[in-house]
Amino acid sequence: MNFRRLQETLQSVFADRLCPLRTLEIGWIVAERRLGSRSSLERHERPLMAVGTNYGLELLSSIMFPAVVEGAARSCVPITQRPGGQKNSRVTSGVWRGSYTGSVKRTWLYALTAAGLIAAGTAAFSLGRILSPRPEFYGTELQNPPELGAIILQNINRGQVTLADFDAPMLLVFFGYTRCPDVCPLTLARVAKVYRDLGEPEEVQLVMVTVDPAHDTPAVVQDYASSFHPDFVGLSGDQSEIAAAARTFFVGYQQAADNLFRHTDMIAVLDARRLMRYVYGQDRIVRLAQDIPALLAQRGF
Repeated sequence: MNFRRLQETLQSVFADRLCPLRTLEIGWIVAERRLGSRSSLERHERPLMAVGTNYGLELLSSIMFPAVVEGAARSCVPITQRPGGQKNSRVTSGVWRGSYTGSVKRTWLYALTAAGLIAAGTAAFSLGRILSPRPEFYGTELQNPPELGAIILQNINRGQVTLADFDAPMLLVFFGYTRCPDVCPLTLARVAKVYRDLGEPEEVQLVMVTVDPAHDTPAVVQDYASSFHPDFVGLSGDQSEIAAAARTFFVGYQQAADNLFRHTDMIAVLDARRLMRYVYGQDRIVRLAQDIPALLAQRGF
């Protein structure tokens, strides 16, 4: 807690009060340990003694500070009164040296009550986190996710690869082609923005698989994918390899006129076991920025 703010708060609370000696002494003992020496707070200045008192009592933690102030304030009396209600008492040292047993007990009672409430709140919060339902994600969850780690494709840098060969625990897989005029560049640009916004996490790898292997050689598709981000990977293969991969991912594609293809344009999210856990349509891709951190935090993802 900021010392200046603590001082101002306590001076306003204790400006017109006298406190039991024992309450102050408790504070000073702790303050000495915190600050190193008694001279640090000029013990004989009454406002600073009040600061020292509660600065010491802050050992109960800053979260309990309001309860400690209230308890300490209740143990003090207005400066114009003495115990028993007598007015205009003469103050010799700035400290009421009368009976303090009951007030100290009240002070610690407030502090212990606050401690109990904090402990109960902490336990309830922890239990709530344990029992809380799994967070909802924007993607569509597959109830029986297929295992896709054994799919064989081609990369210009690695040669023949499977999806299990990638180190990142999360793969984002997209099927498209390099001559695509609209959906493919838009999708990769969106994913690249999400990737950068998340700080380019090494736990995430984007993989683009072409649906036009006759044109998109491993070199061509890699150049295309990396033009959106240098970490992105492009994969190709022969016609049978691409067809097998697409079937496994539930991706449909068909060549149309003028070298254009109709194809499924979703993003598939694979976990570390290369199970396809979620799919994101075009309207949900930007939501990967919210979902990816939570997905990576899940046990077993």
